[in-house]
Amino acid sequence: ETARRMNCKLATNAGFFNMDSGDCIGNVVSRGHVAQISGLRNVNFGWNRTHYTIGYLTKASVLSHGFWELVAGVIWLVRDGRPWWVESEKIE
Repeated sequence: ETARRMNCKLATNAGFFNMDSGDCIGNVVSRGHVAQISGLRNVNFGWNRTHYTIGYLTKASVLSHGFWELVAGVIWLVRDGRPWWVESEKIE
C-alpha cells in the first residue's frame, strides 16, 4: 500500500526487526532520514541517489555517505560476482 501511494516502480520488503518489540535491527535510513545506526556487523544495501553501496558499514560511513535509503541484512547472497550464501552461513 505504501509503495502504491508513493507511485513506486519497485518496492522491497527489507530490513530485519525484533518480532517481540518491533524495533529495527541493523542500520536503517528511509528517504534520507537516519532512523537507526546500530553498529552491528550486518551486510548493508544502500542508495544515495547517485550510486548503490553493498557491504559492511561503520557508523561514520552511514552518516557520511548521504544515503537516501539503507537497510541491513544478515548474510551475503552474492559476493564478488559469485554465490556466497554457504560461506555466509559459516561465518555469520
